[in-house]
Amino acid sequence: MVDFLGGLMADVLRREAAYRGVNVIVPVPLSANRLRERGFNQAELLAGVVAEACELGLKPALKRLSDRPPQAQLHRLARRENIKGTFSLADDSIKGKAVILVDDVFTTGSTMSAAAEVLLEGGATGVLGLTLASGRTLPK
Repeated sequence: MVDFLGGLMADVLRREAAYRGVNVIVPVPLSANRLRERGFNQAELLAGVVAEACELGLKPALKRLSDRPPQAQLHRLARRENIKGTFSLADDSIKGKAVILVDDVFTTGSTMSAAAEVLLEGGATGVLGLTLASGRTLPK
């Protein structure tokens, strides 16, 4: 299934002019606890398929510093606060590179924004997001 879904994402990357000139693909990382529970990082699996299909480097250049409540359980403002300070650079492999940041779902943009900010501060020349799906939270 990941090959099919990642292939759809790769098709978008190849088709859309905005993605031309990128150098590297970076998946959004999971916390160590979440990775242990789940056994895989869906963003990393999708990013791997996209990187291979588009002949781009895959760099796990981000790390998640803390285990916080999953974003899916939170409202818009709580998501923004929950994700602050969560990411740091794992290495400097993105310095001077245009990055595609891959995640599975884009809901409010809080995760993408926080991760992109760290990549830009770490020397990326630009960051574009690529997600499999877009969702939204419903008001309670």
